[in-house]
Amino acid sequence: MFRTIVFHEIRPEEEIATGQRDIAVNDGYNDRLPMPLYNNVQNFEQQMKWLQESGYHFLTLDEIKDFYANGTELPARSVHVTFDDCYQSVKKYAYPLLKQLGIQATYFIPTAGCLKNLMHMTRHTPAL
Repeated sequence: MFRTIVFHEIRPEEEIATGQRDIAVNDGYNDRLPMPLYNNVQNFEQQMKWLQESGYHFLTLDEIKDFYANGTELPARSVHVTFDDCYQSVKKYAYPLLKQLGIQATYFIPTAGCLKNLMHMTRHTPAL
């Protein structure tokens, strides 16, 4: 078995200290996350380093798929790090640290805007 650690927003402490703020979403609206969904960069780095130093194995989606589909045994102390909504802060703050530490993570990216644009293109593209 394994544990999953879910993150949303990773921001510097000074940004979090200002409280809730609007997050511009590429779909053309602003989002506003509750404060418990924010994690500061320093805390995130400490958590990742602690897991790494404590011998945790960072799972990939392929390993998880094999676990459920084929009964493949997972390494001891397995953990799955995920990011919901994939806000810009993940790219700016979390990804560089994870890359530096060689830690695998999964990013769940909202696709509503992509699908909306695809449907718009499909409706308005003349048949060849």
